[in-house]
Amino acid sequence: MRDQLELAMEALEEENKQLREKVKLLEEVCDIAQADVKTLDKMNDRLHGELEDLHQALHDARIENSGQAAELERLRDAFTARDAGIQQTLGKALGYPWFKDDQKNFPGSTQEHGVCVGDHVAESLADEAAEMIGRLRAERRWISVSEAHPPANKMVLVYISECMYLSVSFIDQFGVWRGYQPTHWMPLPEGPTEGQP
Repeated sequence: MRDQLELAMEALEEENKQLREKVKLLEEVCDIAQADVKTLDKMNDRLHGELEDLHQALHDARIENSGQAAELERLRDAFTARDAGIQQTLGKALGYPWFKDDQKNFPGSTQEHGVCVGDHVAESLADEAAEMIGRLRAERRWISVSEAHPPANKMVLVYISECMYLSVSFIDQFGVWRGYQPTHWMPLPEGPTEGQP
């Protein structure tokens, strides 16, 4: 029984490590995306200002200026490309489906076509990523036994601070911990789903 618990503990520690790495990656992607969103907002403000200035100049002068029209088109293209790049980065990090995986609806799609983010824009994807990171942090935090106990008879990951030891344990219906007396606990992650690599 102890060997099984130790094996389960090792598997949980590995899965916890992987989850922390995923959270860290999502945090990094979110930080990058938030910085890109701020840059896009500045570009967008600049573009709107330039558009208004160009429109007013064209209206007042009643002339076509092909140089200004070309620059405006260049700025629009740059903004669109940057926004699409941010959408793809966040869509991949959030697990959106790839076009290449749906050949029925997107025949001939390859990895270069990226992921399908639907009607999302960079800002809504950044909000979704931030919400996911917050939810993961809340789900995967250590809870002090002085703060709360887990549901009775539900196996949880426990930490014993005196010996810096991780284990799996539960609290019985009488509020007594089985095995070690932990200082902190957290829910066990869900098991793998069918078809998950």
